[in-house]
Order: sequence, then C-alpha cells, then structure tokens
Amino acid sequence: MVYNGFDGYCCHFGVIFHERFKNKRSEYIPMSNLPFVWELDYGGVQSHLVGTMHVLPNWSSVPDFKPVADELLCGKKNILLELEMTKGQRGELIAALTTQKIEDYWGTLDQEERACWGEITGIKPSMLATAPAIGLSSILFNAAGISLVAGVEEILKTSANTQNVIVSGLETVGEQTEYIISEYFQRLPTILKSMVDREKKQPGLIHEHSHRLLRNYLSGEEKALLKEYFLFSEKTVAIVQRNQKMAQRSLSYLVEPTVVAVGVIHCLGEDSMVDFYREQGITTKRV
Repeated sequence: MVYNGFDGYCCHFGVIFHERFKNKRSEYIPMSNLPFVWELDYGGVQSHLVGTMHVLPNWSSVPDFKPVADELLCGKKNILLELEMTKGQRGELIAALTTQKIEDYWGTLDQEERACWGEITGIKPSMLATAPAIGLSSILFNAAGISLVAGVEEILKTSANTQNVIVSGLETVGEQTEYIISEYFQRLPTILKSMVDREKKQPGLIHEHSHRLLRNYLSGEEKALLKEYFLFSEKTVAIVQRNQKMAQRSLSYLVEPTVVAVGVIHCLGEDSMVDFYREQGITTKRV
C-alpha cells in the first residue's frame, strides 16, 4: 500500500494502534470538519491548505470527512497532493524501493531488545524488508489487528474526481523515491532503537503515544500533535526543504481557487508551509 507521500513514515511508525484501545473510542473528539485547515488569500483568490493523515483506522469514532471534503472542493479548480501517480508510476516506485535493503539494525539489538520490539509490534524483522513497498503503516496496523480505511488525501481525491477538479502532485516520483531511500533507510535503525529503549523504561509508552497521536489530530491540537509526532525523532532539514519546495510549486496554482493537501506535519511548527506562504505575502487563517 503506497500513499500520497512518505514524509509521515515516522508518524506512521509511531501510530501503532493496539486492540486494547478499541474500548476507548469514546475518548476521541468527533468533528464534523477537517481538524487542520487554513484559508489562503493570494491576491484576493481564496484557496485552502489541508493538513492530512495518510491513513486512518476503521473506528466508528473517526468522523466521516466526505461531506466537508465535498464542500471544501466546491468551486475549486485544482487540488494539489504531495504525489499523484498513475498505476505505472506506482509500480515504478515500488520496484525502486524493493531493490533497497534496510540496514541490518536487528543485529544491533540484544535479545531483550528484540523481545521488547516483538511485543510492541508483533512484527517479524523479515516483514520490514518490504515495508516501503506495501506501506509500513499497514504492516503495523495489521499486526495490531486494526483494519484501515482511506486517508484524508484519498477522501479529498475522490471528491475532486466527482466535481471535475484537476488533481496534480507537488513532487515527482523520483523525488519521493530519493527522499524515502535517504531518510527512511538511514534513520529507521535509530528510530527503532529509540522506541525500544524508551519502551523498556516505560512499558506501554508507544501504545499510549499512538492513542494520543490520533486523538490530537482529530481534535486539532497543534502543539500536542507536534510533541507526539516528534517523540522518537526530530524535524530534519529534508522535511524543511520539502516544505519550501512544495509551497513554492503551489504558488502558480493559487492564482485560481485551489486545495493544497499535504501531511499535517508540513503545516505545523517552524519552517512550515504556512510560514512560507506568509513570507510570500499570502494571508493565512486557521479555520
């Protein structure tokens, strides 16, 4: 399973939902609106920026975002996703990623750490070899017994297709491939070791973290979401560079009413796409 953008792999890796939370659905805050949306005013032209989650769990407490997606895209000319691929391009991306090898991080863990990692995810190390191709998040969700539904981008894309809104990508397949290989394969061992080490010291941390991550997204809690997102990693130069690149490329589209839909982490904190838009004289307002 490959989604429109892999920038959120750390987020996906952290979102390890477990069946033990299936009875906590009432704690989530249902919203009729998408939780992270900004109005963009570019020379009098009204557009919107949407911070998305690439995957969502199939829980009854997760709101139906289709009605608000339909409303958001009404009258729009374009919708810009991180990556828009044909089936052929999707195949090329998968082929490129499956030829790469994840670092042998497993060999750096002692027996106790391996046991801890197995308890956290239920994942065998061999499963991670194909993670980039089929979607690391899907492996984690499935290991936890959680079924998946389409992420926010897919909901928006479906609405766009029914309203004849033009769908385009802000990055090329080659750029996505290069980013995933450089960031994913180089940083994954460090992230895994950090997760295992902290889980050993504070059992249940990762499951609790996952629970808070989804709750904070659905309730629109910016600061809390940022804290959870970077619990096991930090914002890299590559993420900042992608923020600037995607925002810059979107400018030529914003002369017409447009929806820009990217992973929520690109919209929050310092050096975000929101910051870049403001530097370009675009009026932004969280709604």
